[in-house]
Amino acid sequence: MTPKPLRSPMGSSLVIFNVDQRRYAVPLSSVERILPAERVRSLPCASRKVCGLVNLPSQSIPVLSLRRHLGLRERKIVPSDRLLVVRCRGRAVALVAEEIEEDLRIPATGGGLDLIADVDSLLDSEEEGQLDKALRRWNRRAGAFRRRAQPRGRVSASTSGVSAQLSGNSMPRASTTKANVSAV
Repeated sequence: MTPKPLRSPMGSSLVIFNVDQRRYAVPLSSVERILPAERVRSLPCASRKVCGLVNLPSQSIPVLSLRRHLGLRERKIVPSDRLLVVRCRGRAVALVAEEIEEDLRIPATGGGLDLIADVDSLLDSEEEGQLDKALRRWNRRAGAFRRRAQPRGRVSASTSGVSAQLSGNSMPRASTTKANVSAV
């Protein structure tokens, strides 16, 4: 479900979502995508605002809890929640949204909408440092696991003009360069 962006009075588009029955909005320009809230893993040693990590094929994205950020009552992430992936301090982070609104009508008074105009303010520099350290530790562990789990039977080698690649049951391919051979 991709919500229709709303034009704010200032002319920028917004994505509106709910957390603890309150309405929040972030600029559409800072939203990369919206994901289902599934398979959020624990991320040890991260700041308190980070409630986990979601692994995508291309990257691991830290998940921030706006409930923790705002001092609201804790609640577990449920499958109906959504992850709003935004750019925060130059990195992708996911915000847990309990609902993303499709009916984007806002009364002229603002209708109880809290705008998070500066997404970078969700993490301070100390929290960003803790997150960097936790992600490095996570990536080292994940890298070691990937190396152990690599499938066997794929070897690549390349030396001075001769290269071969073996893959499963396929025949090796070799390419050679012409060499001058002289008899002694």
